[in-house]
Amino acid sequence: MRLRTIDNRYPLVRCITPPIIAKNKDTGTRQRPKTKIQRLGALLSEISRPILSLPHFSPNCKTDPTERIDKKTAAAAFKK
Repeated sequence: MRLRTIDNRYPLVRCITPPIIAKNKDTGTRQRPKTKIQRLGALLSEISRPILSLPHFSPNCKTDPTERIDKKTAAAAFKK
């Protein structure tokens, strides 16, 4: 199930689908599932995969929210 939901670039994702037959009377069709990953992949239906993107940082996200105030002063200001 996990291999069906992770990113396409993960190495084992390519192993889920059996390869296509290149030379034979059945050229262009898929081979029968041979490995455990291929057999389990055949049992589960296709699931839409998430698209992984880089984290987005807003312009002021690197500022210190405490503004270098010590803990006691910040706690007193919070209580007010």
